[in-house]
Amino acid sequence: MDFYVAAKSDIGKVKKVNQDSYCIKSAATAIGNLVMAVVCDGMGGLEQGEVASASVVMAFQTWFETCLPKLIPHFQIEQVKKEWSALIEQENKKILKYGEQQNIKLGTTLTAILLVDEYMLLSCHVGDSRLYRIEQEAEVLTADHTWVAREIKQQRMTEEEAQNHPNRNMLLQCIGVLERVEPDYSVRRIYPEEVYMLCTDGFRHNVTKEELQCILAPKYLAGEQEIRQRLEEIIEMNKSRGEKDNITAIVVKTVQSEGR
Repeated sequence: MDFYVAAKSDIGKVKKVNQDSYCIKSAATAIGNLVMAVVCDGMGGLEQGEVASASVVMAFQTWFETCLPKLIPHFQIEQVKKEWSALIEQENKKILKYGEQQNIKLGTTLTAILLVDEYMLLSCHVGDSRLYRIEQEAEVLTADHTWVAREIKQQRMTEEEAQNHPNRNMLLQCIGVLERVEPDYSVRRIYPEEVYMLCTDGFRHNVTKEELQCILAPKYLAGEQEIRQRLEEIIEMNKSRGEKDNITAIVVKTVQSEGR
């Protein structure tokens, strides 16, 4: 499997600092082509959110470069999950300690994926950044760790009521705020001509799932330049509709390798 991968990040129209961080890493290995993509949203209302998001992204980059190669000879997805969980626990403690030393509160969301050639996608998620699969529709593959999402799930609130609720941005989980973090993991099979998108909440507030599907459908993404152009289109759409947050997204399209 080959992958087209591109990303866009925008500070937006209001904030003075982009608290979003992201990374894309790829490698050709003995078990095929690998891609890791990570998006983190430094907590909007908290101080130095960019410090927290950058720290977590850097930790994942270091893992990809130094730890992943050791797993390749006897690759097991459960070992990846184990190491990612340890990494997140370590980052949570590190950010908590930094906040205590500086007498501030800071934190970050996390959505990360690892695509392993033509065989699987592992996702890891904390907070309200999201992972989508886009084909005939834009399907959300992660569950928001928010107060309103919990209320909707327990049927105490409708999605329409949640959109304007005062607590709509209240997170139940993020990295660097609470003593304990419990990431959500999922594993799924991947196939050629699929599109996966990771994004911070600023990217999705003012666009519909139907618009995401229309602009980012696999048939329209002929290469990485096309992906970047379409991400820019969505970012400008968000800004024109009044989005006040930072706006970041990564798109990965799976492509059948030539000769297979």
